[in-house]
Amino acid sequence: MSLEASIKELTEAVNRNNELLEFMTSAARKGINEKSTATTDAAPSEKATDTEAAPKRTRRKAAPKAPSTKDMAEATTKFLDVDDEEEYKARRELVKKIVDRLGAKKMSEIEEGDRQGALDMLEAFKNGDDPFAGDDEGEGDDDLA
Repeated sequence: MSLEASIKELTEAVNRNNELLEFMTSAARKGINEKSTATTDAAPSEKATDTEAAPKRTRRKAAPKAPSTKDMAEATTKFLDVDDEEEYKARRELVKKIVDRLGAKKMSEIEEGDRQGALDMLEAFKNGDDPFAGDDEGEGDDDLA
C-alpha cells in the first residue's frame, strides 16, 4: 500500500469520526429525550456511501453504576433526618435490619452489588412498605451511615 493511499484512508476515517462527533454533540445539546431518538437514527457518517456496506455496530447500554459509599452515607443520613422521634426509631430499626441482612456494620460498608437494593428498601419504607415485615433484629451501633 502506498503512502498516499494510507494517508487518504486515514483522512477519510478522521472525517467520518469528526462527522460522528458533531452528530453526537448536537444530539446532546438538544436534550436527553431527543438524543435517545436521534441515536436510533443512523448518523450521517454511518450510512454506507459506497458500494461496500459497512458492518453494523451495536452499542451496549452501560450498566447502571452502583451508588458509592458516600452516596450510601448521604442517603442514610437523609433518610434518618426526621423530626418525629417514633418515625426516627422506626427508620433506624429498618437501617439496622438492612445492614444486618446484608452482612455489614453500616450502610456505607454494604457490598457494591447490594447497595442499590438497600437504597430501594429505604425508598419502599418511605412509600409505606415494610421490606422486612416480621423480622426481629437487635440494637446495634449508633453510627449506621
